[in-house]
Amino acid sequence: METRLAEIGWSVEWTEFAAGLPILEAIGKGKIDLSYAEVAPPIFAQSDGVPFVYMANDSALPGSIGIIVPQDSPIRTLTDLKGKKIAGTKKTAGHYLLQREPLYNGTINNNKISSCIQN
Repeated sequence: METRLAEIGWSVEWTEFAAGLPILEAIGKGKIDLSYAEVAPPIFAQSDGVPFVYMANDSALPGSIGIIVPQDSPIRTLTDLKGKKIAGTKKTAGHYLLQREPLYNGTINNNKISSCIQN
């Protein structure tokens, strides 16, 4: 990619980020010019007032994100989450999914689960 872009006068510097929210924070602070983030971080970034615009998007792949449990866990459905402690990373797709899915599917009232969202 660097070679092709150099042919039209662009230079590329790659910077790695652990998640989408830090990417959007860096864009908001003018530290990077262009990047990609999954579905949820832009929603959280917009609510935090981070200034950015969408210039392109791709369709989320069904099944590309999910709620996971240990293989030997008795949890197999969203209803099985009732009374369980749920962990996720704050303002990520996982956080969004853990908040959205039980409510969206009508399987659990959110006050019946205990979320542990880590910064």
